[in-house]
Amino acid sequence: MLTIISTIIVLGALIFAHELGHFLAAKGLGVRVERFSLGFPPKMIGKQVGETEYILSWIPLGGYVKMFGENPDEEVSPEEAHRSFSHKPAWARFLIVFAGPGFNFVFAILAFWLMFTFSGIPQMKAVIGRVEPAGPAAEAGIQDGDEVIAMAGEPIRFWSQIMDRIEDSGGRALEFTVQRDGRKIMASVKPRLIPETTIFGDEIQVFDIGIKPYLSAVVGAVKPDSPAARAGLQPGDRIVSLDDRPIKDWYDLLNIIQNGGGKPLSLTALRQGTRVVVQVTPEMVTLTGVTGEETRVPRIGIERQAELIDEDIGPITSLYYGVDRTWQLARLTVISVVKLIQRKISPKTLGGPIFIAQLTGQQAKAGLIPLLSLAALLSINLGILNLLPIPVLDGGHLFFFALEMVFRRPVSLNIRERAQQVGLVFLILFMAFIFYNDLARIFGTPDTPEATAPPARQSESPRPGHGDPGR
Repeated sequence: MLTIISTIIVLGALIFAHELGHFLAAKGLGVRVERFSLGFPPKMIGKQVGETEYILSWIPLGGYVKMFGENPDEEVSPEEAHRSFSHKPAWARFLIVFAGPGFNFVFAILAFWLMFTFSGIPQMKAVIGRVEPAGPAAEAGIQDGDEVIAMAGEPIRFWSQIMDRIEDSGGRALEFTVQRDGRKIMASVKPRLIPETTIFGDEIQVFDIGIKPYLSAVVGAVKPDSPAARAGLQPGDRIVSLDDRPIKDWYDLLNIIQNGGGKPLSLTALRQGTRVVVQVTPEMVTLTGVTGEETRVPRIGIERQAELIDEDIGPITSLYYGVDRTWQLARLTVISVVKLIQRKISPKTLGGPIFIAQLTGQQAKAGLIPLLSLAALLSINLGILNLLPIPVLDGGHLFFFALEMVFRRPVSLNIRERAQQVGLVFLILFMAFIFYNDLARIFGTPDTPEATAPPARQSESPRPGHGDPGR
């Protein structure tokens, strides 16, 4: 029930923001709005206020704003032409249509602003978990467990601050101050350039000093009906050994499980000060990457407990971070669309309404902040999707209005109608495909990625290869 209610609320909010953009832009530019509907027919309730009928409809999968003169074939008297959508100049129609997706980005900014204002930015502590042997940090004398307290004399509290300074170093030596066993130790570390693979499979060069953050081996969540659940593991358990091999952090845990070949393991954990010993047998899981490649890996079905501290940044800085986070996610979404077209990302990674409902339910159970984070992400995706130049979508209309502004005459009605027919067929086929993906996830088709909620409580802008490696 929580999944259904939270999905309706989230989708309703996104649709309302989108249609509100169209509505306010139309009103602001003098177009008469005849109907504002949240949801698709049949009509549930409605009320006429002034010249607009406001409707709540039964099917919560969309909405619409009906404007006077929206249909070019509609007869409009000369006295009312100034209130007609189709009689407005192309730039005005462009703004009215663009305002819908635009308000989806505004919604995302406001959602992130609320998150950051009231909960701060979740950050990882500046504690080094692993130092790569013979790497720049190791050669400078930095060790596992060191806490970075300053760089170039500037205080450091969070892991993201270390990564930012390494990335911006240009290869110049960085002066570290670390705390070890109550002592302050200075070290000069010169970053090196190393190849790194992005989430899209692209090879890039990044500056690196060979360190990873400390990740404790504490269970944060146990997947239902997983090997860990059947063995009796619980959230909060601190894993201290596997097959009598000591576990000092999450990296040790991953290494033993991944190299164990799926054989049974004797796991020892501390639970409220009491040692608990269980037998757990990893199961082989097929993971499908964004590029479509498949990997068989052993999993026991646990997630790491995120040990984060919230950086209090205040409402003004929160707004800046809200804009920045929205921009970064919008940019990532556009790159994803391009990679899909280039077939560098597998279409199997796409999800539809069922997938969205699953994610929404998971985040609703996690709390308001994770739910807000997901709503912002979905709003950005909705905005980008609607800006694609596909007829029947807002982007298709914007494309025709742009042509009209360039060539000083509208695209012929015949061409627009044919384009919309093609666009509608494409949209129907696309929806059928993502519904197939959703159903394949539910019924366990092996080559379709499993629905997993995106982490909402993560360190600010982690770089690839420097964040949580997963379970």
